Amino acid sequence: MNPALLQFTGPRTLRAEALDQDAWTQVRHGAFYPASEWEALDAGERHALLVHAGVPKWAEDRLVSHWSAAALHGLPTIGRWPNRVDVMVAGRGRTSQHVQRFHRVKELPTPVQINGIRVTDPLRTVVDLARCTSLRSALATADAALRKKMFAIEALRQAVSELPTGVRGKQTALLVAQLADERAESPLESMSRAVMFQARLPRPELQVVVRDGRGFIGRCDFGWDGLLGECDGKMKYGADLTDDPSAAVWREKQREDRIRRVTDLARWCWDDAYAEGPMLRILADKGVRPRPGQQWIA
Repeated sequence: MNPALLQFTGPRTLRAEALDQDAWTQVRHGAFYPASEWEALDAGERHALLVHAGVPKWAEDRLVSHWSAAALHGLPTIGRWPNRVDVMVAGRGRTSQHVQRFHRVKELPTPVQINGIRVTDPLRTVVDLARCTSLRSALATADAALRKKMFAIEALRQAVSELPTGVRGKQTALLVAQLADERAESPLESMSRAVMFQARLPRPELQVVVRDGRGFIGRCDFGWDGLLGECDGKMKYGADLTDDPSAAVWREKQREDRIRRVTDLARWCWDDAYAEGPMLRILADKGVRPRPGQQWIA
């Protein structure tokens, strides 16, 4: 994602003359991005471009926040990205517009700058999203921030503990601060863990190293006594599976066979975890079922 590739045109009557419409994708009114580059972007990167297209620079009385801040920081969320830019403003008197969605606070936090745009820092962004999104999405954002070393888990827990009593979303934020883990390597792993927690499954070990008599096999996302869990259908082998795709598939099958000789293995995909029921049934079939009174948090 390269904001420098954005092109801005004048009134609508000039667009057809200024740009080849087949070669450009409209990001917002009057802002275009090369179509070939646009196709390669994920949803978060496209939202980040919407921010750059809508707010090249901001006044001192506002800053980009929430989902839009996450997009600029390169942090994931789960679910659809908004079609408006999230903006934090101090005080009252402003109403959201079709391009901007305002979040009012008494006093603006200290911002950071990304390409000249004033943005809430990663810690504030994670806390804000934890207060207004689902556990699965907030956990994915927090896990990624920890994995990228944007802040320490202690800083997150301290920030959440300082939220005023009774403030909207504090309970979810407290859960996120207790469950967040830098070892999660993808939003799918974070979402799966949130589903497990809410279903009261036994708490798994993360990034479990698997060995046999021949040595190291790979790592699995989750592990319970006698069972390993993978939520992306691919083992992390510590080797680059490149070259011939058929050879890579064969190597993967051989490694999976080695794992199954050591312990049982459960696999699920994004749709299974997003719908929750399919993933829970896969694990239940392997003996991982809800336990009344199951505690993940001391």
